[in-house]
Amino acid sequence: LEYEGRPYFNKPPLYFWQIALSMLVWGPSEFAIRFPSATFGIATMLLVFWCGTVFFNRRVGLLAALVTATTFASVFFAHQARFDIQLGFWMTVALFAFYLAYRGGGRRLGYLSLAFLSVTVGTMLKGPVAIILPGIVALAFLVITRRSKVVMEVSFLTAGLAGFLLITGVYYWRLGEPFNRHFFVGENLTRLYHCDKPAFFYLYMLFPDFFPWSLFVPALGLY
Repeated sequence: LEYEGRPYFNKPPLYFWQIALSMLVWGPSEFAIRFPSATFGIATMLLVFWCGTVFFNRRVGLLAALVTATTFASVFFAHQARFDIQLGFWMTVALFAFYLAYRGGGRRLGYLSLAFLSVTVGTMLKGPVAIILPGIVALAFLVITRRSKVVMEVSFLTAGLAGFLLITGVYYWRLGEPFNRHFFVGENLTRLYHCDKPAFFYLYMLFPDFFPWSLFVPALGLY
């Protein structure tokens, strides 16, 4: 993959493959370039509706889908040809599937498989953030609830992690050492100790990104 005649190492190629496939179907047009992001924007809205319906009821699902469809960041990233909306989709699927596995039932193994598959696709799309963030949330949830043994036997978790490492390992190995050095060191590790953004930048951005619903945040203090 090249950008302006030079190798492009900032992001893995999966998303660009999707754009190439879209252009193969729709032709070389702006519509084709935006199609993957727009599709996953709609899919995210439907996923949120499903989550709300399963966890609560249909009314909650509809309200959650409405909030998703009218939040500035959701609309902006779904309209842009960018990775973010799709990354959010796969991480949401992973956490949703994890919680369904936590609740138990005969499909627990299937739900965990879906969770690992989702973080695998997300990692191939934009790197380790796709498993780190859901992993931290899931681990914190298990620690708080103190019911880690309910989710699944260690053997199944180990098998899921092994499958994740196998697929993503082969994928990144095939991308070559120059890409991996730039991407994992320059684009990921370096940002842990050197960032050009202010300390509370992402906290500030919660308000414009989640507008207009961020206007209701002060009301949380009333409850």
